[in-house]
Amino acid sequence: SRDEIVKAIRRVTESLFERESVVTQDKLLAEVLNTSLGAFDLGELKAVLSDLPELKNLGGEAVNPFYSPEEVIERETHSIEAVEDQKGIFEPVAPGFIPFPDEDSRKAQAELITGLLSSPDRFNLFRGVAGAGKTSTLQEFCRGLRSGGVENIVVVAPTNSATEVLKQEGFEQSQTVASFLLTPKKPPERSYIIIDEAGLNSLREGYEIVKLARKNNYRVLFVGDARQHNAVESGDFFRLLEDYSQIRKFSLTEIHRQQNEEYRRGIFECSQGQFEQAFERFDGQHFIHESRDYLDEAAAQFMEFTRNGTDLSQAIMVSPTHAECDRLTAALREKLRAANQLGKTSQTVTVFRSWNKPKAWLRQAENFQPGMVLSFVRNLKGVAKAGSMDTVESVENGRIKLASGKMLWVKEAWQFVDVGEARNIELRSGDLIQFRANRKDLKIYNGTLARVSKKAGYVDLLDGSGKILRSVELPKGYAAFDYGWVTTSHKSQGRTAQNVIAAAEKMDAKAFYVSLSRGRQQLSLHCPDKALLKQHLLSHSGDRVGIHDLIRDREIPPNAVLPLRNEVRKQKAMILPDFSYKEISSRIRRTAEQVKRLVMDSNIVRKMRSYRSRINAEISPKDEGKSLLGRFIGLFRRPAEPEKKVVQSEPIVYAEHSRNDELWKIFDALARDYEQRRREYHALFGKDEFRFTKKEKRYFRNQDARRENGLVPDAVPAWMENWKETAEHEAERSVRQYEQRRLEAVRKQLEESWKPFGELEKFYDSFCRTVIIETENTEIFNQIKDYIERQNEQRKSGLPPLAQPDFVSEWRKQAEYELEKINYERKFYPWTDEQQKIIADIVRDGHGFTPPQVISRSEASDYIEAILGPEEAERRYNKLRMGAIREAYDELRKYYRDCRNFLIVMPQTELWDQVRDFIEEQDRRQNSGQDLLPLPDFVPQWRQQAGYELEIIVRERKSDPWTDAQKRKILELANRGAKLPLANVISRSEADAFIKEVSAQLAAADDRSSRQRDTVDLSAKPAVEAVCDPAKYTGLPIRKNRPRF
Repeated sequence: SRDEIVKAIRRVTESLFERESVVTQDKLLAEVLNTSLGAFDLGELKAVLSDLPELKNLGGEAVNPFYSPEEVIERETHSIEAVEDQKGIFEPVAPGFIPFPDEDSRKAQAELITGLLSSPDRFNLFRGVAGAGKTSTLQEFCRGLRSGGVENIVVVAPTNSATEVLKQEGFEQSQTVASFLLTPKKPPERSYIIIDEAGLNSLREGYEIVKLARKNNYRVLFVGDARQHNAVESGDFFRLLEDYSQIRKFSLTEIHRQQNEEYRRGIFECSQGQFEQAFERFDGQHFIHESRDYLDEAAAQFMEFTRNGTDLSQAIMVSPTHAECDRLTAALREKLRAANQLGKTSQTVTVFRSWNKPKAWLRQAENFQPGMVLSFVRNLKGVAKAGSMDTVESVENGRIKLASGKMLWVKEAWQFVDVGEARNIELRSGDLIQFRANRKDLKIYNGTLARVSKKAGYVDLLDGSGKILRSVELPKGYAAFDYGWVTTSHKSQGRTAQNVIAAAEKMDAKAFYVSLSRGRQQLSLHCPDKALLKQHLLSHSGDRVGIHDLIRDREIPPNAVLPLRNEVRKQKAMILPDFSYKEISSRIRRTAEQVKRLVMDSNIVRKMRSYRSRINAEISPKDEGKSLLGRFIGLFRRPAEPEKKVVQSEPIVYAEHSRNDELWKIFDALARDYEQRRREYHALFGKDEFRFTKKEKRYFRNQDARRENGLVPDAVPAWMENWKETAEHEAERSVRQYEQRRLEAVRKQLEESWKPFGELEKFYDSFCRTVIIETENTEIFNQIKDYIERQNEQRKSGLPPLAQPDFVSEWRKQAEYELEKINYERKFYPWTDEQQKIIADIVRDGHGFTPPQVISRSEASDYIEAILGPEEAERRYNKLRMGAIREAYDELRKYYRDCRNFLIVMPQTELWDQVRDFIEEQDRRQNSGQDLLPLPDFVPQWRQQAGYELEIIVRERKSDPWTDAQKRKILELANRGAKLPLANVISRSEADAFIKEVSAQLAAADDRSSRQRDTVDLSAKPAVEAVCDPAKYTGLPIRKNRPRF
């Protein structure tokens, strides 16, 4: 029957429209046929559906139109109207407040707070992308509200987890939106309500907040991000206001959470809807890992970040589906057990897993079947406490009999229960669990994390950073919890950790953005197939369709909701009181204060007294009836100026009343005919909206004034008779203006389209300037060069840019890598002195260009070989190397000779012998014209040892000089032919060594009588006739002139 069909349709629509605002006819009818098992005829269903008063056919395709409930249309349209009606009705709260003084890094946040505190609107919208610092901004904004006299600030959030985060951030009195709407005790008037994570508010909740704000005279700030997750219930309220209302919007787009530059850029691209670019960036930075064992790798990454699960503040693990969460949890627990982070003994507990059925489904008793498991989401007096579960035993006459023997009336109990299944899980000490139902007596809330304690039956409640708050006994029969190691992207919204690990086969745009933006330092996304993940990401935005979305996309006509808007507008006064009084009470108080200040001014008082006698004499009997306040204010009014007499150029001619009306009727007919012709001509040949000229407006205003004064119409002007001339002129003018605007729009659009190429060209020029040697020999570089030349030709011709080829992004990645490599080499491997000298010679000779101040060794080598050729470059290198070797050798030989001149007796060590042999070999090579040998490694060691020995000798000559006996002995030896030491003062040990060595040589000379007795060269030094100045041999000059090796 028709009644059964109506009942079936209403039962289905109640469930469908709980989570969707708009559905197609096909989907609606398919759901009805599915639930009724095909009991109805399709034609009858369509006929009944079109007659249901609570559903409105929005239009669209004729065979498959869109349907939406009347209340959804009312909520969408009324929310937009209510927000726009309440603009400009308040005074700014604290326009002089200075947020974040002396903090230049928070300039954007400070400007946003100043704008909010200066807003005169009841409703404002604050969009902050993930990680932009919304929490710190709200804290400073609340400080500004209090400085402006706002005494009561209420901060609410849609979910318990978001509320807990707010409490940790200092908003201790925060509560959920549901609690705020349901509590009978509301905040006082003039309170300021801040809705955090407003993107999670459904259309119904947002609608109720708007009504409550107007009823109780609240000011409201909606804070959120429409690109993050929305509510489970139908309607994206935050996005509706942001996209389709004239609400005053404030935005924060600069991200502070992510510390890695590339990570931060990718999240910013997600916040702007550029998910393809973000995916490519993350993949290029190796943040995305592809593997068949992606869940196992994600678990291993979590173990690494959290030090085997001991520091939960270091990472959060996210997966979009419950199935993947279960598998990932199992993989992680295996690793935790292997690392001895979980207890050795286990216990099996039964927990509840919800089927997430709509509330409309729970309201229908026929949906419940024996064997189904019910969980109580709230305390139901006399039946069960929140978190406990029971099994359906039977259902009869709208009542459910439970296995415990308790009875439930579905009409009353549906708000207290959820339906699902029982499942067994293994728990060990150290396991992480997450609660799903509130137990306020134990301060356990939906989303609270806890660790299983070693003490049997107890759990340790944790805060957001993983620190233990307190230990509580797990309530008996409480089953509304599950493992807490992995969370879904919905539940992760609002949470933050040092690192984030995500594991998913598929993700929509909202889950991708929310999941990956939870970390501060590192991101690790694991998937089995990158191509599949990217394809699903780009094809599933996660947004739900609303009525205004269909109008925007032109899938339904704009007037689809107009009839209801008129109806709502008629009932508006009955639905909500009108608070558009613009703060009359506060303005009266300010006026009274101004009057009080005037009365206290002595000058004003004197003026009042001087006027009193004259004004009292002029008060008429009518003034006696005025109130005291009216007469008092009248004292400050200036005397009215006498009306100016208008000199008439011609006498006013009055006609009889009947004749006057006839003339005006004739004129009205002429005016309507003139306007109609003008409009028709403009519609055919003009552009934009029809408007009267200034001349026409002035004439019709003058006619209106004559009509009000009872005068006859003025004469019809010639331009009114020749209407076509005016119409042609105005049509041409409108066409010109339209073309100018169109061309300007085209020009701006063209400029916008050229911006990406401008950035590419700028990068190309920077790359060419940075790279020393041209890379034109590579194919991709030639392609880029040709592409830029063709683009420049397009731009000179005034044409739009060519499409960007695929190789551009490939070249840019390659070029960025090359630049990074070049800058690294320039910093840590700069060019050598030899290369600088060769390049300076090249530039001086005019054979090359001047490179940057610092280049790398490899760049300098390529530059030199490219200009001089390999052979000439090698010759110049050898020449410089030989010059450096010769310079170092000359300095070494000079140092060695100074040492010989200073020492009385040469040391007989292997190191000194090596140096002596090396110098002799170098002298031989130099004399024969051969290349000198490089200085061997033992030279620096010898120089250090020689300097040390010279310093010891200098100290000995000062502290222990030779004796007179030694002097006489040396003189005796000199008389026998020995050379004197080259010093005025030598030490006692030197004198002994000298005497001993010379005596031995003289004795040996006496024994060789066959030889000629020549003067013995005892010290192997060059002959010096004069005794040297001892100050020369202090050791300092020798070390000062020592060359560097």
